Amino acid sequence: MSFLSPWSLWWLLSLPLLVTFYLFRPEPQRRLLTTFFLWKKAVPESQGGVYAKQLRSNPLLWLQLLALLLLSLYLARPATSWLSALPTGSRVVLVIDTSASMNAGGAFEQAVAKARQAIDGLFGLSNLSSSPEVMLIAVDREPRILVPFTRDQAQLRSALDALSAGEVPDRLESIRPFLATLITDRKASVWLFGDHLPEELELPGLQFSRCGSSPAGNVALSAFSVENESKAGNPKPLLYARVENFSRNAEQRILRIETMDLSSPDKPDATVFEQVVTLPAGEGRTVSQTFPASRLSTDQPTLFRASLRTLPGAVADGFVNDDTAYVCSPPFGGDRLSVAITPELQAGFLLRALMAHPNVEVLDWKALTMSPGERPLDLLVSSRDFRPPSRPTVRTRMLVTEAAPAKDAPVEVLRATPGQPLVADAGVEWERLRVQRDPAWPSAPGEQVLLSTDSGPALTLSGMNSGQPTLAWRFPLGYSSLPLSPALPILTGRFLREYARPAAQALPGSLSTEERHQRPAGRSWAGPLEIQPRSGNARQGPPSIIADPSDGQLPRLTRSGFYQARTSDDSKPWIAVNIFSPSESALPQTVTDRSFAAAEGTAGPTSGATQRHYRDFSRPLAALALMILFFESWLFLRRGRP
Repeated sequence: MSFLSPWSLWWLLSLPLLVTFYLFRPEPQRRLLTTFFLWKKAVPESQGGVYAKQLRSNPLLWLQLLALLLLSLYLARPATSWLSALPTGSRVVLVIDTSASMNAGGAFEQAVAKARQAIDGLFGLSNLSSSPEVMLIAVDREPRILVPFTRDQAQLRSALDALSAGEVPDRLESIRPFLATLITDRKASVWLFGDHLPEELELPGLQFSRCGSSPAGNVALSAFSVENESKAGNPKPLLYARVENFSRNAEQRILRIETMDLSSPDKPDATVFEQVVTLPAGEGRTVSQTFPASRLSTDQPTLFRASLRTLPGAVADGFVNDDTAYVCSPPFGGDRLSVAITPELQAGFLLRALMAHPNVEVLDWKALTMSPGERPLDLLVSSRDFRPPSRPTVRTRMLVTEAAPAKDAPVEVLRATPGQPLVADAGVEWERLRVQRDPAWPSAPGEQVLLSTDSGPALTLSGMNSGQPTLAWRFPLGYSSLPLSPALPILTGRFLREYARPAAQALPGSLSTEERHQRPAGRSWAGPLEIQPRSGNARQGPPSIIADPSDGQLPRLTRSGFYQARTSDDSKPWIAVNIFSPSESALPQTVTDRSFAAAEGTAGPTSGATQRHYRDFSRPLAALALMILFFESWLFLRRGRP
């Protein structure tokens, strides 16, 4: 312990002055009464001197001495001190990493504790009028300003108490321009609290404080899926899981895959697969296994959970957030997509592209229309002039022209919107292809152009608002070089997977917390979506998320687990969210505190410089002294002068 104002200890000399005052104050006058001689005989003579008797029998004196002692210590400002490379200057920015890896080794708790000590130290070094302005920022994939530049210490501490670590992988290197602007333009010093420091952030004026212990390593699930590979009436659901060992030592884990109860997604329903997986140091292993089709539900989605568990007596995993993964499997009975092609259309190339997609059942259009039962059709391929009857119900369409080509036209790829990335992510070298567009096919309002030629659009996507997504091929497939390329099966497969599947079924596969994801389209998805967490870990986040109907993507879900998406027609598709991030799972092994030379125009720390800062706790002493004085006054008024 030390004193910030040690010269104030001279006030302790007031203690003997107060005692002297009590010793030499005049004695109260005594008056003889008729019964005084009786009281004098009853009271024994004092064993001590006169002065000792006065001091010992005066409680007000001791209370006043204690109050003076506390006030003297308050003026001396007692404080605890520690050494640290505390940034100095008029402005300081505290940055806290809240990404998924901060959940390992108590890193997040240490970061909050160090940030709280830094705030106390910054405001304890000087008077309030000259203390620096402090900004508090939390960062995972995006920086979030929790508190702008302020001198309000209570506001900073309150924001720290409300902060929590999430499950989103970080992208610290992307905030370099933001931090560089704060350092150069705002003349601020930056202090980063995290478990690692990318090389891109080794900026002048930045200091890094390491948080968390150095774990021995981490084993993670990097992929997990359950696919219904039923073909030719022989159902064989396939389970796929990839386990990665980021440790420097060989590891063993128990891989368990369970089906979960729909009514309570945290409760396992049955164990599908269990195996001890041996992983060499720094390597991974793929587990692929078929299981009986009875494990998949025929009328509702099946929820799967994969988990990694350490063997009894083994060292616990350094990061448990990536030891669990989820997946939703669509209903087994309705997984096959029904596709029909109208008789007048000659589309051999397109038919082969459709058949390249798994679980597609091509139906005869005439037999389908004459069937007495009602069976919805997932996809109808027809010419643009064909008008389908009211029965059967058609969910999606593909329109194809049969007109003869007018001329050759080079294709131009137009970047699709994030809601419909059918062409932009196809991975095809479109400039080597030629599309012969039908010039007699006019454009319709509301169409999204996916491919364009010098004479107009060649491939469009429409019908999103009407609930019947339509992919219009405005060029004859038999005359274009496009069918001879891999683009046709890629595009048709994407369209079937994203739009032709019934909207009431679960989203296929799993999503990740790393980025936002495409919102499915269809009749029941035309309105807004309310995404509700159902599993325990997901419920630690927001209670519900409302997706904007004008946005083509699902909002970013920052907690792994099971979710349900409620729509206007009360359909409830399931969404599985996981952490699939090697950058977060590869925990840093050796990280040290680092500080870099101050940038020009800033007063940041220099490499290797340290500074002593303090936590002042003198205010409670002043409050206690005032309480003692109030008690002494009350006692004096009640008893009178002793």
